[in-house]
Amino acid sequence: MTDHHLEIYDRLCQECKSSGADLKDQIAIDEEMKTSVLELEETMKVMMREVISRDERLRKAILTYYGESFLDSLWIQIHDFFNHDYVGHRLEDDQSWVVD
Repeated sequence: MTDHHLEIYDRLCQECKSSGADLKDQIAIDEEMKTSVLELEETMKVMMREVISRDERLRKAILTYYGESFLDSLWIQIHDFFNHDYVGHRLEDDQSWVVD
């Protein structure tokens, strides 16, 4: 799924280079990108629900410090907690980077 999302992004970058259009504007209006973002958001929601359901200590901490309503929006909050404003690039399959 993320590979497809990056392909869409790369396509938009190329289109903007050749047309002079603003990338941010193109991302906002491109239907394929909108669909991809919605799919990624849903995947993140499902992943976070799974993690919370398996990790009782995490669930208890969320409930203690943030409350029940936070359980459904945790997938959004991760970005706020770990926002380093970086741009990721696809690496060779045998490479990995850890960003802390």
